[in-house]
Amino acid sequence: MNRELADFEARYGKLGGREVRTVPGRASTRAAGTDTAYELQGHAAVFNSPSIELSSWEGSFVEFVDPGAFRSVLSRSDLDTTLNWSHDDRWLLARTDNGTLQLSTDSVGLHYRGQVAPTSYAEDLRILVDRGDIRGASFCFQISRDEWRITQDKDGNEIVERTILEVGTLYDVCATPKGAYKAATTSLVRAHIRDYAANRVRSPGRRRQRGVSVTSPAIAIAKARAKAIRHRAEL
Repeated sequence: MNRELADFEARYGKLGGREVRTVPGRASTRAAGTDTAYELQGHAAVFNSPSIELSSWEGSFVEFVDPGAFRSVLSRSDLDTTLNWSHDDRWLLARTDNGTLQLSTDSVGLHYRGQVAPTSYAEDLRILVDRGDIRGASFCFQISRDEWRITQDKDGNEIVERTILEVGTLYDVCATPKGAYKAATTSLVRAHIRDYAANRVRSPGRRRQRGVSVTSPAIAIAKARAKAIRHRAEL
């Protein structure tokens, strides 16, 4: 796999597979009762705000989480989502199936509240959260339904837009030092995203188009451009 694509998937996961999104914000802690070190709470997803926003000279990619995206998964009786530190269950803090993690949605997004076990690493996390070193939250998921659009802005620049309509599996939520950010992206990564979108794009009033792919030409062009840039740099 190309290094740029590998870096993209290391941060965001594989589109349509196991994906990760991170949001800014501030987790908070408060004292709790017996057998609980403290309560940790915050928002792991935010509605009506981009969960990914990438730009390149060829156009941009933006993604949103629909306010109803978690409705189905949170209603499941067999929901087993963990709260951990940086998506690592070796640093497990709480979980839904034993009642120590509560998940719900509000006007902001996906809210979590966990009764954290009194472990040594949990105390380390509390110190970092209270000091503001841990500033972000994140969720790991797989979709069951999304919507893609390819449009243009007023200047004719292409915009690829994705809306996550329904989360099928919610693996975990976590506290993390990483935050969401606007980022520049390479032509190859953008071509990869656009190719995926072209296969899933839904036009208003029409069924999802299947078999529409520009993968080979787009990636070939992006690779050729990258090769030409590297060749000029070596001269």
